[in-house]
Amino acid sequence: MKLLIFTLLICSVLFPSFWASAEFQNIDDVSISYPSRPAFDRANRELVANITVTNDSANELQGQLRLLIMAASHPINNAELDEAGNQFIMLPVESLDVGESTTVELRMAMARARFSLSLALQIQLEDSGAILDLLDNQIAIFYQRED
Repeated sequence: MKLLIFTLLICSVLFPSFWASAEFQNIDDVSISYPSRPAFDRANRELVANITVTNDSANELQGQLRLLIMAASHPINNAELDEAGNQFIMLPVESLDVGESTTVELRMAMARARFSLSLALQIQLEDSGAILDLLDNQIAIFYQRED
């Protein structure tokens, strides 16, 4: 246990990006649809809704896509949490062509409430990889040439 803590401490000091998480950006040119009444899964005693995401933009969406659950009337059973505590579900595809659709299953616990969701599609921003590692006795100076 002490070795694991020591290793994580060294990694966090030497590699600050070790703890960095991926950043996501909302995509506006998509349509997200779901049924007004989810189906009931009797075997697992939970509600199931198939969420359909369609790319309505003029460009292909390339990269990790996730469905952000901003609000839900029922507790979500199969969602993951990001570092900010937001619930999301990763889409099973790496890209969406123009006009292409994909479906993701949302599993919810039973609740005495009218079914409603507030969803957004997000794409992972590409890491530029431009990390400048400097030692304690080094500085970096940037300037713009006027050629």
